[in-house]
Amino acid sequence: MIKIPYSSDLHETSSRDVYVRKGSLKKKIGLDQINQLKSKKGIIRFEERTKDIDLSLITESEYMRGFLERMQIHEKPIDYLKKNNFIYNGKPRISAILCFCDRPQSVIKCGIRVYRYEFQKQSRQYEYSRERVSDQDAYETGTLEVLIKNAIDKIQSLLIEMKIQGRYPQKAIQEALVNAVLHRDYAIQDEIHIRIYDNILEIISPGGFPGNITEKNILKASRIARNPQILDFLFQISALEKDRDARLNQNAGEGIKTIFNEMKKASLADPIFKETDSENGRSVIVVLRHASAESYSKKVLRHLKENESISNKEAREITREEDKERIKNVFKRLEERGDIERVDYNAPKSKIRYRLKRKNLDSGSQGFLGI
Repeated sequence: MIKIPYSSDLHETSSRDVYVRKGSLKKKIGLDQINQLKSKKGIIRFEERTKDIDLSLITESEYMRGFLERMQIHEKPIDYLKKNNFIYNGKPRISAILCFCDRPQSVIKCGIRVYRYEFQKQSRQYEYSRERVSDQDAYETGTLEVLIKNAIDKIQSLLIEMKIQGRYPQKAIQEALVNAVLHRDYAIQDEIHIRIYDNILEIISPGGFPGNITEKNILKASRIARNPQILDFLFQISALEKDRDARLNQNAGEGIKTIFNEMKKASLADPIFKETDSENGRSVIVVLRHASAESYSKKVLRHLKENESISNKEAREITREEDKERIKNVFKRLEERGDIERVDYNAPKSKIRYRLKRKNLDSGSQGFLGI
């Protein structure tokens, strides 16, 4: 086996063609895909592009005046912007619009949409029916700092209305939202979407994982800042807060770890990070679940102490988990631990049931380790 390490550079052939690996094959890519790859690797950055808009939308904005006062900067807005590379060839960069324009959403899609869903349980058959409460949808706007704070306030108010405000650690929600705003791909014409259910909170941000980050190595991979100027700006703003917990951006590269740690402190299941395809391109979804890390296993074992056996469907009913594969993995862990066994190893998948492992059953007998 040959392992090729990840490279932050873009490599071309002698004829200036670029290829990507697809399984065991290689595929030549076009200009649009090359630019997407450059963006993913951090070679080109959308935040550095300029926009042909009136500079006064930034230099005379209410936010800019307040920002300079808070930072105790005694110079004209235009001078500050030039000195800090927010302007190029007399035009504002995308980063300047996002950070200082009172309503950047009038120039580029960069808002946050919040949706609330209600849970209903059918009376005759156990199943989830979540309906969107459309009259409580929210569209948050403003500069990045204002945008983040308004979205956090809206999420908290909805959690209170739904009487589930204590289910999720606030720092985990805040860090997940800040990460979405800081690391999303602003070249994609879409907003950040937040969906609040009774037992799940999802944050969907445009753009896939940057660099070599994947769902599996997200805690270990080296960080690549898709929007370093925006990241630096928010760090400066956060540094003004004396209370560390009130800072929007606390430690460089520590956001993901904070989310995991806060969920762990609350005895909740690990957050889920996944990359998906959508009509607007790739997106990263962060899922915060109101589920104890051990609750599924405990509920299954408690059920088996009172009942002879259990199926995947029955386990989903008692755990209120909709994902068949997740319950299948619970069964797998319990079986490998020696707590349960399959009732009939010849049963079809749809009829598989489990029971508590009998003490007189040899742990090395046929089928025990095979699931």
